Amino acid sequence: STISQLFINVTNVNDAPNITSSPILNATEDSPYTYQINSTDKDNEIFPGTDSLTYSLTTKPSGMIINSVTGLIVWAPTNTNVVNNNVVVKVHDGKNVNTTQVFAVNVANINDIPTIPSLILPANQTTIFVSSATLNWTASTDDDNNSIIYYVFFSNNSNPSLNSSTTNTNVVINGLEHNQNYYWHIIASDGF
Repeated sequence: STISQLFINVTNVNDAPNITSSPILNATEDSPYTYQINSTDKDNEIFPGTDSLTYSLTTKPSGMIINSVTGLIVWAPTNTNVVNNNVVVKVHDGKNVNTTQVFAVNVANINDIPTIPSLILPANQTTIFVSSATLNWTASTDDDNNSIIYYVFFSNNSNPSLNSSTTNTNVVINGLEHNQNYYWHIIASDGF
């Protein structure tokens, strides 16, 4: 009888990495967003340390970053990111094989307060010789495009009380008395 010997040489074929984590699909405006990507590579299971995985974002909203070594995504969504934001994560094994994960992060809006109006006229320490004055201030803006209401606080007390409200950037105050100091300030509100 004859004995035959057969030599088989098995060569490892480079496998693509596999992303095992599910993306976090919801975020809130002005709140930190994080997503830790977890991935494996079969080549590292056979020969540990064979493939060094690196992470990158090929599509991302403004300001989103990823740690290329750990795969941690960090982002601070703003008012301009409200609604869906497309993201494509790429995991590369260092040997020309990669895999991607595609998802969209929906950012919920939170109400932004209007900008603070600046007092224009009359200027501080102005002397008025009439019994009425027109108070003027700059217009506020609101990132959410809500209507703005101005609350006018006015009196001869250094802590003035609410006098009126308006959607205009000026108001006429009548009944001013001579030899009195008057104080005023404006608060802008979007009603939310």
